[in-house]
Amino acid sequence: MNTKSFREKYREMCRSIPKMLREYERAALKSGAFDLPSTDDNYLLPKAVIAAALQECSEQYRLLDSASKKTVQNIRLCTSPNFANC
Repeated sequence: MNTKSFREKYREMCRSIPKMLREYERAALKSGAFDLPSTDDNYLLPKAVIAAALQECSEQYRLLDSASKKTVQNIRLCTSPNFANC
């Protein structure tokens, strides 16, 4: 794969994430999983919904083979704030 091909594929996949987040927001509001009127007006509930949505999104891109899992681990280590691991 070359850089151009990678970027095209990566950006195509990224474009689907905002749609997934909006769909999850609608589903969460309809779900009855929380009592919105009695929830404090701060960022805790939206943050919790986003965290749940991102976990759900990550399941869409789960890699099953061990080589890909190793690549994910390497990327996470090398892109973390502590680059000493790379």
